[in-house]
Amino acid sequence: MATLSEIAKKVVEIGGTSVVDPIRSVLGKYKTVDENGVFVSLEATDLCSKLFRVEFLTSETLYNSSSIPSTLNNIHGYNANKQSLQITFNTAIIREFLTSIGVENVTSTLIDEFKNLLKDNINTKIFNVNLNPFSENYGIRVGKLFEEYSFDYGTPYSLKEQQSYNLGLTDYYDINSNYNFYEKAFEEAIDNVDERIIPNLYLSQDQITSSFGYKHTRLRISSGFAGPEDLVTSNDFSSGVYFDSWADKIDSLLFPTNVRDYSSYITQATYIGINKNFSFIADTDNNREDFPLYNKIEFTTDSGELGINTILNESDINCSFINTSLKEGLSTISNFFSGTNGILGGETVVNYSIVKNSSISFDENNNPIIQYSYQNNPFIGLELDFQNILSSSIFTGQPPSTGSIPLISYLDPCDDSNTDTFSKNLTYILSKLKINNIANSNFRSYKQIFDGELAQNETLIYIVKKITTSNQVQGFIFLNPLEARNFVYYDTQVKYGQKYKYEVDAYQVVIGTNYIFDNYQDTSNGFDIDCISIPLLKLVQTKYCEKEIVNADSPPIPLDIMFVPYFGINNKISIYMNSQVGRRIEQPIVILEQDQEIFDNNRTNQEIETGPILFESEDPVSLFQIMRLETKPSSYQDFKDSLITNVNVLENSFSNTYLDLVEPNKTYYYIFRTKDVHSNISNPTPVYQLTLRDDGGAVYPEIEVLYNFDVEVEKDAFKAARKYIHLLPSITQTSIEVGEEAESANNLSQLKLGYANDPVWGKQFKVRVRSKSTGKLVDFNVTFTNKEIRE
Repeated sequence: MATLSEIAKKVVEIGGTSVVDPIRSVLGKYKTVDENGVFVSLEATDLCSKLFRVEFLTSETLYNSSSIPSTLNNIHGYNANKQSLQITFNTAIIREFLTSIGVENVTSTLIDEFKNLLKDNINTKIFNVNLNPFSENYGIRVGKLFEEYSFDYGTPYSLKEQQSYNLGLTDYYDINSNYNFYEKAFEEAIDNVDERIIPNLYLSQDQITSSFGYKHTRLRISSGFAGPEDLVTSNDFSSGVYFDSWADKIDSLLFPTNVRDYSSYITQATYIGINKNFSFIADTDNNREDFPLYNKIEFTTDSGELGINTILNESDINCSFINTSLKEGLSTISNFFSGTNGILGGETVVNYSIVKNSSISFDENNNPIIQYSYQNNPFIGLELDFQNILSSSIFTGQPPSTGSIPLISYLDPCDDSNTDTFSKNLTYILSKLKINNIANSNFRSYKQIFDGELAQNETLIYIVKKITTSNQVQGFIFLNPLEARNFVYYDTQVKYGQKYKYEVDAYQVVIGTNYIFDNYQDTSNGFDIDCISIPLLKLVQTKYCEKEIVNADSPPIPLDIMFVPYFGINNKISIYMNSQVGRRIEQPIVILEQDQEIFDNNRTNQEIETGPILFESEDPVSLFQIMRLETKPSSYQDFKDSLITNVNVLENSFSNTYLDLVEPNKTYYYIFRTKDVHSNISNPTPVYQLTLRDDGGAVYPEIEVLYNFDVEVEKDAFKAARKYIHLLPSITQTSIEVGEEAESANNLSQLKLGYANDPVWGKQFKVRVRSKSTGKLVDFNVTFTNKEIRE
């Protein structure tokens, strides 16, 4: 069995590592991650952690003076908190512990001996200031600086979850694609260029007055010549030729250069910044509908309860703060991989931020019950010194850059770029004083940390990253817009069919705590010690939400078919095929092997896992597929090897015809499908059963429609006209009169529908419609019937 000395040393080693506070560690006061990646409780559960008892004696505030130890490096002038602690051994628990590990005859003398051994190990391992810091025994000691900024933050629901679970006003995000219309030349032109070259909704319509925005975001060619955005004006929108003109200018500028090399000629900013004009990016005029396609990014922002965000916004240093944060963040990432620190002391770490997750169940009344749990959120993230970034946020009018290419461009002017140096410095001093007051009022004392309270935080910066195949192609960055709780950005710089992953990172300002132990005093049953703490402000990168989407159109609807025989010819029949306009929600029908992948992509685009999908005539039709069998099918899958031809749609048309050769008096079974310009396919038409009869020279077709294959149903001869004709009785005809007053519905003696003198019910009316193009007349006989309420 191990000796008491070995046991005491092991107990101290459990908590006395070089990276954690020994008192909190031994007492189990750290959140730790279990094998499933879930944070365990703050409360101590193991026996060893109860060997010590901590009592907080006194607490006082130390103002910025010589009484604050220099080890805390209080360069920002914070107030400090001093707490006196008394750590004593728990005799009863020590007795129980020693008994549980097999020590026989646990006497008071043995317990005192074990206490002294524990103290010796603590003094040696933890508090001995004379040990070599490079020694393996070097541990936490008096004067060592600790930092603690554990925090949690809420992640939003998707809009679909919010609506499905009827959650009301919860934080949400909604990232989706929108396909408007087909522009052939434009779609082909953007297929091989960098996304940052594609027209931007907010810059393509000459609404930006900032030369800074024009220079960097409108993407001029670096040699000084105008880029395509500058050669195509907003007037082209009104004439409907903007996108054709843009595509034409791309070709003329590049000739004879290959379009794939175009990005090397362009000054491209990686990040698009928004300063304050959030009403502008909301696009209340719906200019986005002028674009063939766009992606929409929308999410609820943090309400900013701490007030640091308000100070930054009111001080008009938005661009300065964003630029410095971006510069420091990228410098930190670069230096992290080269093994050095960032310019302002930031570091890239595997971030184990605590994320508040929720699960939803339902009670007996089908009301949602939300239960929260805390889980770690590991990813490579940034942790930056907030005060250093703030003090370095003196904007010179130029953003950070990589070589000659700007890193960030702004959609709206940066107010702080034109402010003189004196005013900037004054703004910084006033902002710092206000933020210091918030930090002094909200940082946690050591007792609060010990009791498990988490650090307060709020979101300062949001970065929306647009990623393809793990490479970030663009980003949108802005300070938390307090006046716009629902942020929305319409990204028109996207390509058809390209999968994009949008990641939203929220940079939290966290009011953590720096602290040291001081004034160590040995006692007979433990030791006394002071803990002195000051605020620690960190800017920490956290993941807020993410989603993958593909911008694509819906598959088309089936075509309309008409069979036309030839007079006296018994072996030929013309098939007239016309594409239709409309939208339907149907279960997709797989016939050919490649159909499954196409419909799977449609499901992904429409965010539908199973069940029916939307079929809609959005794109021009490319061709019609004709499939034919000579035996009666039992299912659509019987047609998988029956494709007889693909018929291209006539130019500038939506239809075509096909002449099919048949044998007289032989029965054939046809189905037809539509394929659009993006290779989406429609569901098949019903099965047409065709027999071209030759009865002694009299040739005529027999056509039947088989909707359910084994059930023969005549083709529906009716056409819906609700889109064009809508007849309703007036309110005087449909209001209900109850007659005499009654206390309940059971006492009603008479109900009357309408109070007009001349009721319409049961009467016939004639409605005449005249064609504008031919002048022909159609009469409709209409009768209004009442099935629910009778006099």
